[in-house]
Amino acid sequence: MKEALAKYLEYLQSVRNSSPHTVLNYRKDLEQFVAFLSPPGVRPPALTGVTHGLIREFVAHLHEQGLKKSSIARKLAALRSFFKYCVREGHLKENPARLVPTPKLPKRIPSVLSAEEMNGFLNDLGGMGQATPGGGCKFQEGAIASRDDGYRSVRQTGPWRAN
Repeated sequence: MKEALAKYLEYLQSVRNSSPHTVLNYRKDLEQFVAFLSPPGVRPPALTGVTHGLIREFVAHLHEQGLKKSSIARKLAALRSFFKYCVREGHLKENPARLVPTPKLPKRIPSVLSAEEMNGFLNDLGGMGQATPGGGCKFQEGAIASRDDGYRSVRQTGPWRAN
């Protein structure tokens, strides 16, 4: 299994041109899975010995350790990708991680502007009409507002022409 892992990581780096960050994290995730499968002094099982049930046990173990669902989902993605590679290379007939469900991730509520921030934004946007011929900008040209300064500055993007 370790030989297949090494070849997979090399594949990620050279063929898929994955970022070093991705390769490093996939390496850590996959090594953690191998460590889970093989307690100290025990050899890791062969690739063909890894089953759907073992992967589910690993996911349960991660959950018991208190990992966030997003971290578990990433580790599961690394396993799916690795086993998909193993199937493509002919080491396995089926991907044992394919049917393991991804933990349901919580939906994030988008941040919204306060009434004061929105008024400031609209005031700045209204002032843009004074700077452009024709009193505004086309929909396609749009406006870019910087959240860093609380929507205090707005600049027009795209060309503008006097008619």
